[in-house]
Amino acid sequence: MRDRSSRTAGDEAPLGRGRGAAFARAGAVSLAAIIAALAGCTLDAMGEGTAAPGAADAGGDAIIEPPDGNADALADAAQEADASDGGQANAEAALPDDALQPDAQDAISDKAETTPEPADHCPGVVVALAGGGSGPRTGSVTGTTAGKSNDLQGAGACGSAPGADAVYWFQPDIEGVATLQLTAQGADAMLYVRHDCSAPSSQAACAETAGTNAETVVFGVKSGATYYAIVDGADAAGAFVFDLSLSIQPAFLPEACPGEPVVWTGSGTDDRTATVTGTTAAATNDETSSCAVPAAKEHVYELSADTDGILRLHLAPMGWNAVLSVRTSCTVPGTEQICENHGATGASEDVELWVTAGSAYYVLVV
Repeated sequence: MRDRSSRTAGDEAPLGRGRGAAFARAGAVSLAAIIAALAGCTLDAMGEGTAAPGAADAGGDAIIEPPDGNADALADAAQEADASDGGQANAEAALPDDALQPDAQDAISDKAETTPEPADHCPGVVVALAGGGSGPRTGSVTGTTAGKSNDLQGAGACGSAPGADAVYWFQPDIEGVATLQLTAQGADAMLYVRHDCSAPSSQAACAETAGTNAETVVFGVKSGATYYAIVDGADAAGAFVFDLSLSIQPAFLPEACPGEPVVWTGSGTDDRTATVTGTTAAATNDETSSCAVPAAKEHVYELSADTDGILRLHLAPMGWNAVLSVRTSCTVPGTEQICENHGATGASEDVELWVTAGSAYYVLVV
């Protein structure tokens, strides 16, 4: 297990589905798990549940305990060529200058002056990556928002961007952790990253620190996937020049399915216990949970039960709105068993469900 920070969670929450969701910020997570051994016992008609989302520092526990009086309650956008441009250009090339009427010549000139540069709209300009083998990949661009339009808006903290924007994309050939750094000259800028250039709901990372000209985002990337980095003006004060640098450190990302295995302590008739801490900062959005917002990043843990019992999970987020979800098939949302989301920043999430020996359960911290 990797060493991760954690803190004590707040009051326990009742079982059941979440009551709302907010766009979660990335951060550390701590999850504690206990399986109270129930050798020779049976518990039927356990209520179905759903999974819960969250992304930030958190702590949690899981326990399986013998059934008691509470058993019944528990059971319960590729760029297109302008055809008119092509036709007009061909006509201009085929005829001498004096063969075109003045109005036609003016129209051609105006069209050329107003055609936006590639970085002004999706899919943007490619960031060439250098490096190979087991080393990092790096790239950088220098650009300006001068002459560009304000046609893109981010989500969450990057949702209000009245300034002009510039779009860049990259496609890594390795899995790892990407760091994008933006430095704007004399302007308050923001930086956000998407999986789909034209879809705000696909946002993977966002950085907007008011009054500063430097922004940094860190997020996980997959080999062969395409990511769109958007430099946007946080205000309408005017155009600015900027530098955008990218570094990708090769790394295995256990946050995705099949998840990071959780190692239990305890055997025989003893309870099984485990505590893990981690972060969703470099996580990606690969799965969906019934009570999580779209595009929220998740960290997946795999719990393998070696005894029948009641699994108790306790998640303590650190300063963010988290969701806790459990399913029996990592990549199939329809196998979700329970989902909890209080919809409040820093609120802990607690779930309980019956588990059987020899079965695997996948816990999504969103």
